[in-house]
Amino acid sequence: MKAAAGAAGEKLISQLQRHLEKWPQLRPGQPVTCAALIVNHQHRLNPAERPAEVYQRRVVDVLPFPVIASGDLYRWWRTQDWPAVQTAVLGQAHPGGKQDEPPAVRRRRWRPWSRGGTA
Repeated sequence: MKAAAGAAGEKLISQLQRHLEKWPQLRPGQPVTCAALIVNHQHRLNPAERPAEVYQRRVVDVLPFPVIASGDLYRWWRTQDWPAVQTAVLGQAHPGGKQDEPPAVRRRRWRPWSRGGTA
């Protein structure tokens, strides 16, 4: 997750792209299966006053990962709309998982940034 006091800079996109490019060299046996850029943009404004879209330019249309506003993620979490979280982060709803527990709990098993590769 990244934060921007004002409009989100496209530098955030390039930071995630660089990380994804370097990951195979850092952990060859642990491929990245998905990625998402979650941005808390315009955080100095009241959440109701923030633009719904993180980026006004359609640069996100060509990215290999979704760009998600933290306000959307919070709203889905607050209403326990786990399919919306899964669709936004993973690109599709994943049937077969327990729908009564949040995706973060189910996905906690693999975190590339944890020291042992699992949490």
